[in-house]
Amino acid sequence: MTSLTREDIASVLAERLTYMSKDFVGRSLAVVDIGIFPWHGTVEISLLFDDEVHGADLEEIAAWPAYAWSDKQGAEYWQAGAELGKVFEKQYREGVPLDSLLLLVANALTLPGVTKALREYQVSDRFTLQVLNPDTTDGPNYCAL
Repeated sequence: MTSLTREDIASVLAERLTYMSKDFVGRSLAVVDIGIFPWHGTVEISLLFDDEVHGADLEEIAAWPAYAWSDKQGAEYWQAGAELGKVFEKQYREGVPLDSLLLLVANALTLPGVTKALREYQVSDRFTLQVLNPDTTDGPNYCAL
């Protein structure tokens, strides 16, 4: 992977969401957060469930019980996620604005492959996908733009 297309991003995220779903059978999913950290070359998928929402800070993803579940110890190594993170890092270092990368990811989440992967979960009535700017606490959810 040498460039970023929304289709490539969607494929990588959908594959990992599907893989992760087996760990959460029967739980009601409230939030999926896609963390993009191009300065580190990393991509993280974090999950928050209905039984965890009460009292949770939706922007303090690192405090969620299923924070960065895509990389949890014991999980099969996520080679495609590592490659995607490196492409984000390269693009960022070449001057692509963070907002542009986050919008591209948010747009990729609307594609059918991601929608199909999310069907592997029991999603709650309040289900939300989010892509946030990790450098700010008051920024928008790029999925809502």
